[in-house]
Amino acid sequence: MAVPVELTALFLPMLKKESGAHILNVASTAAYQAVPLLSVYSATKSFVLSFSRGLSQELKGTPVSVTCVSPGGTDTEFVVRAQIGKKGLDMARKFNMSPESVARIAVNAMFAGKPERVTGFLNKLGVFSTWLLPKTLVERTAMKIYK
Repeated sequence: MAVPVELTALFLPMLKKESGAHILNVASTAAYQAVPLLSVYSATKSFVLSFSRGLSQELKGTPVSVTCVSPGGTDTEFVVRAQIGKKGLDMARKFNMSPESVARIAVNAMFAGKPERVTGFLNKLGVFSTWLLPKTLVERTAMKIYK
């Protein structure tokens, strides 16, 4: 959590002197809900998202824009390092996006000055469902996936 804050504090004075500058932070679709078995991960991603949203508003009227991208499953080693169970691995094989696709979406959103972007239709649908469905249902479902 400290790294985005420290880097922002370090570079923001220089960025404000530019005619146009961008800050791109990476959260996750996990930022929009509690994720049992990945509680610290989802909490830190919630911090990145909240920090980015607040910073974006604080920097209105300056030459610095802030974008926070929230990818869902991406073809990386995350599922291995996070020791995701078989259900999660199977889902990852079916639904993961390529890192190149995620990066393209993130950079395009950043240059368009979008404050927030969730990558991919299924990820957007998942994030939207966290607002509609009871939190306990969303959290139990997530736990079944990651167990």
